[in-house]
Amino acid sequence: MKKALGLVGLSAVFVLISMYTQNSNPTASQVSAVLSLVILIIGSFYLNRDERGGKIVPWAGLVLPLLLFLNYGNPLYLLAGLFLGIGFLWRSELSVIPLVLAGFLLGWLALQEDAYLVRTIGAFILAASIITGVASLYFALKLR
Repeated sequence: MKKALGLVGLSAVFVLISMYTQNSNPTASQVSAVLSLVILIIGSFYLNRDERGGKIVPWAGLVLPLLLFLNYGNPLYLLAGLFLGIGFLWRSELSVIPLVLAGFLLGWLALQEDAYLVRTIGAFILAASIITGVASLYFALKLR
């Protein structure tokens, strides 16, 4: 658990470095963003292997839209955070609906940005939301 939280914290440090060097050195900013993403994926792998990690993941997921709002100032990120919060905390089969809506919103907002890396991640989020939404709709209709 300590290794996972350390990696997630290191990922946050690389995000801050990426934000700091965004205007002065775009190449260093992109490298820091990619390193942050890779370290975050490794940290989430270790976090998912721990039983106590299931309690941390929803709260960590709510931090992302807040950081995006603070960085870009767009209140739609807070709306996406609300959808994520509802999806994470709602104990129902239908909790996937607000998660898919949050994915659509985050993906669409990321596609509006100028940075190639952000648009790539936004396209991935949007594609994952479409796949998850269609699969959830299929299984919801099939089981009824």
